[in-house]
Amino acid sequence: MAKFHFFLKEARITVRVWILFCVLGVGYFVKKSLVANVLDERKPLLFLDFEYPYSSAEELLLRKKQISISARGAAGSGGAIRVDYVGMERGSERVVAAFPLKRKGNEMTLCYDVLFPEGFQFVKGGKLHGLGPKNPVTGGKPTKAAGWSARVGFRPKGGISTYIYDQEKKIKYGITKTASAFSFKPGVYHSVSLHIKINSSSNVADGFVRLYVDGKRVVETEKVKMRSTNETESLVGTFLFSTFHGGSSIEYAPRTAKGLFSREHAHFDNIAVYEGECIRMETSRVKSDSKTHKKANEY
Repeated sequence: MAKFHFFLKEARITVRVWILFCVLGVGYFVKKSLVANVLDERKPLLFLDFEYPYSSAEELLLRKKQISISARGAAGSGGAIRVDYVGMERGSERVVAAFPLKRKGNEMTLCYDVLFPEGFQFVKGGKLHGLGPKNPVTGGKPTKAAGWSARVGFRPKGGISTYIYDQEKKIKYGITKTASAFSFKPGVYHSVSLHIKINSSSNVADGFVRLYVDGKRVVETEKVKMRSTNETESLVGTFLFSTFHGGSSIEYAPRTAKGLFSREHAHFDNIAVYEGECIRMETSRVKSDSKTHKKANEY
């Protein structure tokens, strides 16, 4: 009889463990299926996590005097970059580079993690990274039939915006659209996702630019006409590493209390470009597959 009771007790424990396992397993796969399209589950066209050994794309960036390796990576990871913003007459020194993507397309998403430290001077605003075609248009240059660009901007007091050169802009520089209810929290990594779809044909305005922070959409511009040609050169095909204060006047420059130009800095990690929509909900999810992803960066 005692053996029978012992057997029943063991059976109940086994059933409970099995049920718990099933619940956890179902929960895991449900969560995974829900986030599959909003985290970094697919293979990127470009991936920069700044973990050694560096890809050729990472090495190109590290040759710039304003960029250095930082140990302050997203979610406690070791690798990231620090970008120095050196004040000057036009805002701060331009830290820019263009990286052709392995494939071109109508729809792409750029994701990256960014941290602005305590006390960062946003001043009147500046630029953050974006996407463009083979020959992007920036810097106040006239838009071309196959030329356009869509970047992110930082705004006064830590706001964020989109910054677009499209075919229908009426001003010299790009069009800014600022998020109404977001500002960067100092000392914390935020995940930025810029989702772009260009117009399907040269004679329609059905493209869009959507900006997300930590998985939440904060800015959207619909009915955008990015191109006025159907040439392949007009497709999304270039990652624009682009960050600086400005504008192009001294009012954008970071300063000391005595009015001298100062040096600010920010940290960037986990830069990735994906085909289609791939919105990042949180930092660091791409780290585990970094060796595989980085094969996309060799030029």
